[in-house]
Amino acid sequence: MTNIHPLPHADFAPRAALVAPARGVNGSEDAPLRRQLPADHEQVVSAEDRIAALFAEIGTQVVIPRNGELYAEDQTVDTVFRVESGVVRTCKILNDGRRQIDGFYVAGDIVGLEMRSRHAYYAEAISRTTLRAVRLRTLRSRLEMDGGMSSALWDMTALELHRSQEHNLLLGRRSAQERVACLLLSMAQRLACDGAAEKGALTIELPMSRQDMADYLGLTIETVSRTFTQLEATGVIALISARKVRLCNRAALLDMHG
Repeated sequence: MTNIHPLPHADFAPRAALVAPARGVNGSEDAPLRRQLPADHEQVVSAEDRIAALFAEIGTQVVIPRNGELYAEDQTVDTVFRVESGVVRTCKILNDGRRQIDGFYVAGDIVGLEMRSRHAYYAEAISRTTLRAVRLRTLRSRLEMDGGMSSALWDMTALELHRSQEHNLLLGRRSAQERVACLLLSMAQRLACDGAAEKGALTIELPMSRQDMADYLGLTIETVSRTFTQLEATGVIALISARKVRLCNRAALLDMHG
């Protein structure tokens, strides 16, 4: 990789390769997944476009290798990221040693913006991931000058809050099938793969492993695998490969979602 330029912060530089802005990131072979939002989310789409333009203007491109860390738990919040390609997960190690995944962030999502001065979770790339990094102080300064941009960021933050609330509900009283159905529908909404539409069914390529799903859904990996098998046996989904899933009966998944 050429034209490497470190961010002006010693604590961050060792965690990622920092490169000059490049065109065509979302169309690279390392980014088979692209953003998809429902048609009724026009306000969010508009906000996402404005934030994308802002991060492209004032941000530095960052490339994180697979399993590479963006920031550590309890690290000072000083940089905000926008995912351009790849997927990021935010996690916490519980007192008993288990890992809890708080969220998955795909192309277009903002990572690292928190109310506290220190990160509540650590963040790492699931696959090779390209992001735009903006210093928090720089972002704040720009938002103070542009009320419209502040509103756009608020819209995206509100959407992320909604996802967090849905995740909390999912971990509450839902069954294993309901939890897996919620995850599949969420990923179908947020991701789209080439050739997704196939005879009325939607085919998605899940970016995360079964273990990632288990740690996000509050289940064991055995339960997740068994649930996928059950959903396939009833014709709700078809497992094309370990990560590629065809949603054959979205109505049934929506019923499980509630």
